[in-house]
Parts: sequence; structure tokens; C-alpha cells
Amino acid sequence: MGGIRHTPRGRRRRTGATLVALAAATALTLTACGDATEDNGAPGTAPPTGEETTGTAPGGEEDGDTGGTTGDGAGGDAEEPSDEAFRERAADIEEEWPGVESLASSSDELWRLEGVVEPDPSDTTVTTLVGHGDCDLEWGARVHETEDLIILGGWSVEDPDVEMCTEVLLIDEVEVELDAEVGDRVLVDAVTGADMLGEEFHTTR
Repeated sequence: MGGIRHTPRGRRRRTGATLVALAAATALTLTACGDATEDNGAPGTAPPTGEETTGTAPGGEEDGDTGGTTGDGAGGDAEEPSDEAFRERAADIEEEWPGVESLASSSDELWRLEGVVEPDPSDTTVTTLVGHGDCDLEWGARVHETEDLIILGGWSVEDPDVEMCTEVLLIDEVEVELDAEVGDRVLVDAVTGADMLGEEFHTTR
């Protein structure tokens, strides 16, 4: 067991997405696409409120050895960001757990997931909640499995043809396939280094 696996990619679709207004007075304010964040939320958005395994997205096709899949949606093909940052972070978490410090910020290559649907111990999939900006063309998640941990992180690719976008955070469910049952392993967010089912994760930004 071990190594990094890629999960399904999403594209700019709105079916099944949860639109999170970040501020009532500014939810529809236009902003330049691609602004860097100063917190641990998805890149290109304002702060929200609140071994690689192949996954299957509705209407997606597997991309081969990378284990990635591409979901239906508008826009052309986009190259998935490098997984180097996730690999390095996963190795650090595996070595330092449970005394893991949160990263200072997120990036397109690695950012904080918005949550996870609590799985049963017998499940061999985990449903992550991937946040992404309104300007993003594609997004997805990665997973690194160890005997004790399931480390998860998100990524996105901005749409190069979009110059302006609304200041909102969109959230999509992305199902991650595992090499083994969840069992009693801890689901860890790669950016915060926190247990995704624990109180600390929901209060850490």
C-alpha cells in the first residue's frame, strides 16, 4: 500500500454543484480571475464560509496510467497540475503524524478540501468535497494511502479564456477509489494536516 493516486476530474459544470455565497453584499461582485488566496481555501476564490487511485466521475473516462478521469462539461482539455507538492506533503504527514502543522496557504497544485462524506469502515471509496473557483476549468483530488492514514488533497486548473469571474466558491463531490477498505484509518486533509472527521478540521482555515 502506498503511493499517490489521482481521482476524477471535474469541468465547468453546475449540475449537482453547491454554490456558496461568500459575502451577501459581494456575492455577485466581479473580480479578476486567478487571485491568490491568503488562507487555506481554494485558489482564486474568497475565503469560504463554513497511492493514487482511479475514481469514477459521472460521464468521465479514465485517462490511463495517471488514474485521472475527466468529467463532462464546457471548455477544452486542461493539463492536470503537477502532483509533486502533494507527494511531498503526504510524505511529511506520514512521517510527522499526528503532530502535523498546517500549511500557510493553498495553491492550484494543492489546496484544502471542503469536507468529506463520512464513510463506513467497509467502504473502498471516499467522497470528498472539492472546492474550486468560478473561473476554474477543471478540478479534482488526490489520495495517498498508508496503513493508518488516508491523505487527501485537491487541485484545480483555471480557464485561460476567462478574464472575470464571480467571487464565489463552488463545491463538487469527487469520489476517490481506495486500494483497501477504509477500516479504522484516519482521513487527513493534506493542507491542514487535520483529521477531516474531527472538530479541528472544521475550525481550521
